[in-house]
Amino acid sequence: VLAGDRPRGTLYAVYTYLEDYAGCRWWAPDAEYIPKKPTLKLANMNYVYKPPFFYRETFYGSVRASNPFAVKLKCNGHFERIPEELGGHLSIIGWCHTFDQIMPRSKYFASHPEWYSLRDGSRYSSYGQLCLTNREMREEFIKNALERIRKNPSAGVISISQNDNRLYCQCPECTAAANKLGNQTDLMLDFVNEVARAVKKEFPKFKIVTLAYTYTTDPPVTVKPDENVIISLCTVSCNFAQPLNSDANSKFHSQINGWNKITNQLFIWDYTTNFTTLQIPHPNYYMMLNNIKFFSKSGAIGIFSQGDIGNRETDFQMLRAWVVSKLQWNPNLDANKLVDEYLRGYYGAAGPYMKQILDTYIGAANRENVYLGCYMAGNPYFKAADYIKAFGLFDKAHAAETDPSIRERIKTQRRSLELSLYLNSSAVEDQVVASGLIAHVDIDKWSRDYYDWATSTHNDYFKEGGKLTFSKFMSLGLASMNTPKSEKTPRACAGLADDDWVELQEDIATL
Repeated sequence: VLAGDRPRGTLYAVYTYLEDYAGCRWWAPDAEYIPKKPTLKLANMNYVYKPPFFYRETFYGSVRASNPFAVKLKCNGHFERIPEELGGHLSIIGWCHTFDQIMPRSKYFASHPEWYSLRDGSRYSSYGQLCLTNREMREEFIKNALERIRKNPSAGVISISQNDNRLYCQCPECTAAANKLGNQTDLMLDFVNEVARAVKKEFPKFKIVTLAYTYTTDPPVTVKPDENVIISLCTVSCNFAQPLNSDANSKFHSQINGWNKITNQLFIWDYTTNFTTLQIPHPNYYMMLNNIKFFSKSGAIGIFSQGDIGNRETDFQMLRAWVVSKLQWNPNLDANKLVDEYLRGYYGAAGPYMKQILDTYIGAANRENVYLGCYMAGNPYFKAADYIKAFGLFDKAHAAETDPSIRERIKTQRRSLELSLYLNSSAVEDQVVASGLIAHVDIDKWSRDYYDWATSTHNDYFKEGGKLTFSKFMSLGLASMNTPKSEKTPRACAGLADDDWVELQEDIATL
């Protein structure tokens, strides 16, 4: 008997049996291992399991693109798009940053500017926040929120959350209220609780999720979230090269402990990619996994690991999606063993070399003691020796495996490293070229090849919300700028007319 709670439990029971007892593996939407067993012997087993996280989402393009794959990974989040015949998925009305969704400036600002943030003596007509102490605004907000729920009562959760900026209202009333209650988080929760109570009267089982984000990450001083309010604590300002429960992230550690004291409805919004340069190595591979265990021990009931939704496979995305989903389902699994298993399964004989490549990336970040945020331009902490070592390992990985499809997977990861190199300094590039492991390239030709590959394989998001574009000067989305040129013409531009090349210095060029 394989059975489970509705709507997905029985399906999960089947996949658990096929994986844990029959040896099946689903590495990617288009890569799986199904063993050939003429006789399937059933062990004498009695296995019962309940996952600690009711909400599990990896937010990787490879998972979102395939409904069956998302189910096999036991993901059930808002963006998974799993149809009802496969058990459906959890849905959050509005998802996040809903202040402007529920109280759109385009509708209300002209007639009610006092409902919006006061900053520097003026009401903020652009994408700011709300004036949370305004009584008329609160009444209209509650009316609009209830209307949204009535249109989708089966969702079960609605987001009542601040916009994506720090422009909270500084009017005398809001400032006084925040000071009296304790801090900006107290004022936010006072508002969210009022909305939650109104929702509870009409929809007793409905949940409200709100963000603990930017200026509201600190726990409140006097106001506690109501029982139907879920707190979504964000890790946005953390150092992802170090554990989130370490001294390097003492502020976040203090915050999660503080929230745990006042709520048992803690949701974690974790950041697992580099939103500024999505496609290059972001060496948090093991830290992001260990953090899931920490979240579980901290009592979190849901987890959203915000990965790279725009691309399909750059920066070991398949590995990330598979291992993260495994740990979201069962945080007690051994992360190191999971990584090793995946690399062997997905990269075949090249697996050990791919593991060494990961270790090389991580070693560079650790050696330089880099503060690994989720908004970083390039890999400036990668030195020539790191590139030389990694490219040498890629050559060994390619030689170890003869399967054309696996070789293509290896080449994809090598492209990420090449992109990192060409975004690094010319001095580093020259040293790597001198090693003989990578030839000097025509950057325009390489960029065109990279662009063509990226757009044909769904790996064309260079940064959060920004696709690769091709221009005369660069294929990597860089706009031409009237910046002064060095006295010495770079080798790559030798012989070109002056108006056929531009020089972009890293301290003034924004990717």
